[in-house]
Amino acid sequence: MNVASSKRIICVVADPILGADQWRSAVHMPTLYEIRHFSQLTDLFAYTRQTREYVTAFICEMKIFLKASIEEKNYIAEMLDYFPLLRINTIQDPRISGGPIVATTPEEFKEFYKRIEKVPARGIRKYRRIPFHINLQICTGPKWDPSRSFNATTRDLSTGGCFAVDTNVRVPMQEIWVKFSDGPNLPPINSKVSRYTPWGKNSQSYPGWGLEFLAENSNLTIQWLAQVLGALSKHHSTK
Repeated sequence: MNVASSKRIICVVADPILGADQWRSAVHMPTLYEIRHFSQLTDLFAYTRQTREYVTAFICEMKIFLKASIEEKNYIAEMLDYFPLLRINTIQDPRISGGPIVATTPEEFKEFYKRIEKVPARGIRKYRRIPFHINLQICTGPKWDPSRSFNATTRDLSTGGCFAVDTNVRVPMQEIWVKFSDGPNLPPINSKVSRYTPWGKNSQSYPGWGLEFLAENSNLTIQWLAQVLGALSKHHSTK
């Protein structure tokens, strides 16, 4: 997820009984932020697949989170690696018309907005990444050449891309070919670098490449990946 925008957008996933402007007031959102309101997490997923907007943070109403599917809950959990997230609690008082009452205190909102003041906007992934190690061969340049390839492994994986762990110091290229060493002998996938983390930058982070696959869904390698990820997703859901 590359930093690429100065626009300040906060996505609010909350009860549809209130509109975006009403939620802006309810969560004490400063005027410098733009709001994107979603009534459920499935709407947020559709949004991430249709737009390349860059987002600063998320606010999620707990009752929306609790009724979400396991896949949606895992998606939100993965978001925490990249985006600040504030979970808010609401109370529905039948004696009061006009929608739910936000139980989160103004002080908590103030602290949250102060925390995200210098947080850069980031792109949201179109595909959910699943933590999984699988061996790779990588070749930089416009064409696949096995004689110039080097070994790597994935940290996480989706049909749209992966993070390839690589300890060597290289200048990232715009075009990269990825071949999966494990599994059937399938053709390499043309990819592009979305980010590069050099060795030693952060002791808590893997060094390597964030890659976006450029192949279509009809590609045989992408179809094989979809089968592998489907099985992994079922395994994670039953834990």
